[in-house]
This record gives sequence, structure tokens and C-alpha cells, in this order.
Amino acid sequence: MNRCLHSSISILSGQLLILSLWKVVRYRIPSLAAWESKSISCVSIKTTCLLLTFQKKRICTTNSLLLSRIDKEEDERDYFGKWHSLFEDTFLDRDLFTRIYQHMQHLLDFCPTERYLVHGNYSFKNTLAQNGKITAVVDWVDARYGDFVYDIAGLDFWCPWLHLPERFQHYYQQQQREVPFYQERLLCYQCYMALVGMRFFAASGQEEAYRLVCQIILQKLDRSSNTTTGDQSR
Repeated sequence: MNRCLHSSISILSGQLLILSLWKVVRYRIPSLAAWESKSISCVSIKTTCLLLTFQKKRICTTNSLLLSRIDKEEDERDYFGKWHSLFEDTFLDRDLFTRIYQHMQHLLDFCPTERYLVHGNYSFKNTLAQNGKITAVVDWVDARYGDFVYDIAGLDFWCPWLHLPERFQHYYQQQQREVPFYQERLLCYQCYMALVGMRFFAASGQEEAYRLVCQIILQKLDRSSNTTTGDQSR
């Protein structure tokens, strides 16, 4: 079992119950007032997610392989199927998709091979709280083993005004814990999230949401480019 998963696991009525997940959450979601609870009482995951622990099919997928597949068409029986037709039939921009994909591919070289428990869709809507304390984290269908920075990237992608990457970085510095290539890893995973969002919103005809995703990732790419240019000029 992954070293980050300091929890007791039991099977009950076809569900996976993860008890006392505080050490996992504290490692990945630190220094926020709402995270003072010393344990997550119960997290329920669909039976299919037992693959994560017991069949190891998803555990063995590396970050680079998983993310690199985003430009590939799927089996016709899968959700997106032969989705490349979206480039012709919808507002999905092939040139922009390719640009973001290539940038992500470049950044994959900065991503580590060591793996931690990753929620995969971490957000406030998947968090339950009571009396100002976290009581559960739900919807683990996208859970996998990978880079813990992935979940930070997801939170920042949709809630940039909270400046969560900076808060996490400050926490790790206080703990004297080095996180190599932190900014590169964040941007890499956010490129992937943008590609997923672009494809999904194009397939579902949600053009306004599609434009928002494009705007978010283009701002992040421009900001990264300006930072890199500034560093080189010094």
C-alpha cells in the first residue's frame, strides 16, 4: 500500500470505507482553518474503485502515460469514443488543443515518479463539513496513485482567487519539505485539466464553459511565460 495512505481500510456492503484519513488530507491540504479535524470519519467509494487497491490496474499507470493519452481516441463503447470528430463538428479548437497538449508534454519531464494517493477530482463540492470541520471527502471515482500536486492544481484551476498553491508552498516550507519543480508540476496538470474540460464541454455543447476553460489555461500559460522571460533577463 502507498506510503501516504495511513488509513484503516475495510469492506462493508460493497463499499470501500477509508477511516482516519487525516494524515493523507493533512499532507495534501494543509494550513486551512477548515482542516482542523483530526480524522475523516468515513469516505465511501463506489465498488469499482476497489481496482485502485486490489487489482492494481490503475495504480501502475504512470503520470506521463495517463496524461499523454488525452489526445488519443477511445474505444467506441467508452464515453468519448471516436472524439476527434469534435474538431470538425463542434467549437473544439484543434490548434489550441494541440498547443496546450504539447506544453503539457514538455512539462511532464518535471513530474516525479513517486506516487501518493490522489483524489483526482478534489473540490469543495466533494467535501463535507460540519461545525467548521471536514467530516468527509466523497466522489473518489477518479482516485489514483500519482503526484499529490495534482489535487492542488485542481483546486487552483477552478478557485485561483484563493491562492492555494502559495498556501501549500508556505506550509511545505514551514515543514522544511522540498517540493521540486512545484510550479512546473502545477502547470503541467492544469494543462491536462484544461484539455479534459475542453473536450468534455465541446462534446456536451457547453460553449460558455468551454470558453471559460480556455481563458483560464491561456492566462496561466501567459503568466508562466512572462515569469520565465523575467527570470532569464536577470
